[in-house]
Amino acid sequence: IGAKQAEGQLLASAREVESRILNLVYPSSEDPDTVSAALQKNVRDIMSGAGLVVADSRIESTMREGAFDVIGLTVSVTGSIDALDAALLEVVSYTPLLLVTDINVMSERSSRRNGANKEDQVLTVKMHLLALRRVE
Repeated sequence: IGAKQAEGQLLASAREVESRILNLVYPSSEDPDTVSAALQKNVRDIMSGAGLVVADSRIESTMREGAFDVIGLTVSVTGSIDALDAALLEVVSYTPLLLVTDINVMSERSSRRNGANKEDQVLTVKMHLLALRRVE
């Protein structure tokens, strides 16, 4: 392969990678505050739609990392393990890309003597999520 031919292939590959990245992040044309508020609403909707009860959600300060703004969100929810599983499946398929960077799951104690079983178990979950917004 000649240098000119290789250059063309490399440029085409670079354009394809750039296109894929743009589908994973919020565009620079969207205001950071608007993105943060929409992200918070969408995550709350995902959690409640999966059957979890949202106790709290908090947008964190946006940080600049190279060509991206990193938007952080902390969410506290309660519910069943099945509801948590459904919510996490929704988070995985969310676009632009939404990353769970930390998750803390605690089980509320239940007594077997009271007839409690796995389906009755209630979880308290606190998770930290990140999304990226491209900066021009």
